[in-house]
Amino acid sequence: MNNSLVKQANSVTGAVEYVGSNNVSVATQSAKVLAEVQGKVFMAKQYPRNIVEVQNKILASCERKSLAEVAEYEYPRGGTKITGASIKLLEVIAQCYGNIHYTWKELNRDLENHKSLCIAEAWDLENNISSSLEFEVPHVRTTKSSGTTILTDERDIYEMVANNASRRVRRCLENVVPRDLVDLAREQCSSTLTKGVDIQKGIDKGIQFLNETYGITLKQIETYFGMGRQGFNNNQYVKLQKLAVSFKDGLVSPESVFPQEQKDLSNQSIAPKEEAKQEQPKPSPSGTGQATLFEGKF
Repeated sequence: MNNSLVKQANSVTGAVEYVGSNNVSVATQSAKVLAEVQGKVFMAKQYPRNIVEVQNKILASCERKSLAEVAEYEYPRGGTKITGASIKLLEVIAQCYGNIHYTWKELNRDLENHKSLCIAEAWDLENNISSSLEFEVPHVRTTKSSGTTILTDERDIYEMVANNASRRVRRCLENVVPRDLVDLAREQCSSTLTKGVDIQKGIDKGIQFLNETYGITLKQIETYFGMGRQGFNNNQYVKLQKLAVSFKDGLVSPESVFPQEQKDLSNQSIAPKEEAKQEQPKPSPSGTGQATLFEGKF
């Protein structure tokens, strides 16, 4: 067993010691984890991956429209567009890649200071390449309508931690999985997304979904793309999908992409103030089901 594997095992047992286990239980847990690590590495070496089969599996998986619809995210920041593969796509790539371990753990929950200490990690067992991130998640939810709220409900805290952790797991997987495989998957998903689809009908459903789910108006969407609805094509169709994934995965809030001031102004130009109140954003869904943008449901 080389030093890096021992260190990996110790990082896991450190979590046990962190929560106050005695020395005997720590030693027992350490031996158990070390045995599991040795077993996983042994099996990975015995059954190495075939990169051609990996590529074929990735391409076949990305031909599923249900995956293509949630494969990528995109949102504006600082005058540029931030884009990349979603956690769902990277999980599928990791499953096709094989011999890879990825997870996240909540090491400690501090209810007094309202925060959790967590770690996310991804580990290529075959090549012994790993990536890990330690981070804190405040038990706080901030919205423009209700301000800052401290979370006390067990489920609310877990969902907040899990949502933040999934983004760190995505980053760890990006550091371990070869970049060309991720690019291959994204290209195939983009092709699948527009294959055999009535683009204009899909755009209409996408606009309706954003309006009903997040209160985003057509005027805001036209301003975002810098053109009228009649000019929307395949490019806007795909970008609408990526925006929905960005909102659902918590990468960016709808309010930061479509500011409240802009929303109020657009509403006042077409409706009385009383009607404008009805156009306020609806709360984002907090469930874990997949968003299917053009079906208009989760």
